[in-house]
Amino acid sequence: MLLIYIAIYVVVLLIVWWFYAVARMHTMKFKNFSTHIVPVTNFLLIFLIVLSVLGFIMIFMLTPDTDNFEVSTSSSSNQVEEVENNENNQKSQDEVEETKSFQQDIIGEEFY
Repeated sequence: MLLIYIAIYVVVLLIVWWFYAVARMHTMKFKNFSTHIVPVTNFLLIFLIVLSVLGFIMIFMLTPDTDNFEVSTSSSSNQVEEVENNENNQKSQDEVEETKSFQQDIIGEEFY
């Protein structure tokens, strides 16, 4: 799962850094038009470096998912059978009650 997070993060980083490269090329092309364009792109460079490093640190600080399960086959199979039997008994009791109420409704309607 960690590899998936890293792959997604790298793809996002590539897109963001590609936009920065395009902005940097435009900065060099249009630096005579504004005095603020060079300092802003320099600040953006530092900001992107910090965010990139912090993002990798945060991904590696994630707690890994543990997929360890303890399975004891002797008692769990008995419990599963008991649960299935209880569910079947509950269903059959519900069906009997529904049938009785339905029969009483039919009997009651015949006399009216």
